[in-house]
Amino acid sequence: TSSIAGMTMTSREAKQQADVTAGAGTATVAATKSANGGVDFTATQKVSSFVETIKVDDPDSGMNFPLTLRT
Repeated sequence: TSSIAGMTMTSREAKQQADVTAGAGTATVAATKSANGGVDFTATQKVSSFVETIKVDDPDSGMNFPLTLRT
């Protein structure tokens, strides 16, 4: 189990940019024996106040719009 107080992330590409913020969160990874001899992993992550803003500007395709996702 791990936790974060919050985070920000920025991604920039030629035709798209994204800004992400998230509040406090936790992450857990669990492993169990697989029925066919391997190992199965399960990961769970929870964060508060997640916001992702994506701006697309692609003149070649005609796409030019912002998109904001919130949870």
